[in-house]
Amino acid sequence: MARTPLGSPVPRAVAVVVRGHKVLVIRRRLDGREYAVLPGGGIEQGETAAQAAVRELAEECTLEGTVLRHLFDGDHGGRTASYFLVDVAEGEPVLGGAEAEEQDPENTFQPLWATAPELELLDLLPEEIRPLLVQAAWPLTVTEAGAADRPVVEALWQLYQHDLSEFRHSAPGPDGRFDAGRLRSYADRPDRAAYVARLGDVPCGFALVRGLADGRTRRMGEFFVTRSARRRGVAAELARSVVSAHPGPWEIPFQDENPRAAAFWRRFAAETMTGVSERRVPVPGKPHLPPDVWLAGAVATDWVDWHAPYADPASALSRRLAIVQSHVVRVLDETSPRPVRVLSICAGDGRDLLGVLAGRPDADRVIATLVELDPDLCDRARSAAAVAGLTGIDVRTGDAGDPTTYAGVGAADLVLASGIFGNVPDDDVRRTIGRLPAVSAPGATVVWTRHRNPPDLTPAIRGWFRDGGFEEVAFEAPADVAFSVGVHRWTGAEGDGELGGERLFTFFR
Repeated sequence: MARTPLGSPVPRAVAVVVRGHKVLVIRRRLDGREYAVLPGGGIEQGETAAQAAVRELAEECTLEGTVLRHLFDGDHGGRTASYFLVDVAEGEPVLGGAEAEEQDPENTFQPLWATAPELELLDLLPEEIRPLLVQAAWPLTVTEAGAADRPVVEALWQLYQHDLSEFRHSAPGPDGRFDAGRLRSYADRPDRAAYVARLGDVPCGFALVRGLADGRTRRMGEFFVTRSARRRGVAAELARSVVSAHPGPWEIPFQDENPRAAAFWRRFAAETMTGVSERRVPVPGKPHLPPDVWLAGAVATDWVDWHAPYADPASALSRRLAIVQSHVVRVLDETSPRPVRVLSICAGDGRDLLGVLAGRPDADRVIATLVELDPDLCDRARSAAAVAGLTGIDVRTGDAGDPTTYAGVGAADLVLASGIFGNVPDDDVRRTIGRLPAVSAPGATVVWTRHRNPPDLTPAIRGWFRDGGFEEVAFEAPADVAFSVGVHRWTGAEGDGELGGERLFTFFR
């Protein structure tokens, strides 16, 4: 009777040994059935699963290893199997132990290194663990390239240019290498960035981005994934990681005569971007070639995820919050005991204000309007206000750039404009500042934030406030971070509380 693969009922421990883009497997032939398994075996009495994984690896493949971490648990022919990532410093696998003794034509064992696509060709069992193994053995990471990554990008550039030569008819130079060309322009420029993708520790692609200055359209200048990493979701995840790191308007050039790239980018844009359009752009200096396709669209910021760094009290976002809240406290203390009206523009989940009011016994004298577009953040703000027993909080779900959203708000004693001026075009910043007097009571305080990344707009912002009738109360710019917090006081008469007219601002992130 034919023996059944994975037939033992004993709980199993499995060693996952990865070297670059390959993983150690044992190719099997059992009574005419050919398949593969990972090194491993039954857990013996008195040993842990991790100890069993190391022991089985030594017995089956004569390799000494150290467990790095537990990866996952899975089913192995009806029994539990625990999978461990095991580090093996050196050496090649040599069959040993009982497996070597049991070898015969109908029961063979062959240790070998396999790539991810080969796992299916080898019929790795159990079949259900293949995707788990690939994800655990070669996790995809996307990082911004530093100086140490430049040789990696330069090497991948050669493969990229080789691929493009099919469509652009380019050729390597006398030294057998393609010219670095545009790659040189991505070194040490603040408006450009390079990203490297790796599967485990194996480089598998890059993305070169330009147009990162505030308010500009970002452009996917160059994009490449190695052929061995294609059709595995790597390209889509690399592209998603890059565009989500720089939300706002994007342009992505590609060639229609490269049908796979054209299909990929059109599908990616449909799934990821809004307001998608296309135009044809002639290839510079090569009028005889078909024009490039330039795909345009916008990538929005996930503002719920944007709030995640608040969980770390040492993060720059938490530090900025503490400074903003300190000025909220000061205004509330200075105006006590009279009623105070507050307007928070792009309020997020409201923590700038609600976090202060929750701890104050005089919070009931505050009447506040919080304007936020994201409904989930609005729900968070309403919940926080309810938990704190704050009855004077009106959370409006609406577009803060639309003047009609502020109907009936009236003039405020405190205006919070945190997280706006770094996410909208410069002209919109100036326009918004010019309209703030309309919602400002005499002596009203405006608290605003803006990063100081080049080109630093904060000197201009402070000037626009001054020219608009505000006096500066404070400007805090910690040297070790990029954010700044400005505080200005309105010196004019009470505004009419209406922001009617043209749109205030439009986020480009």
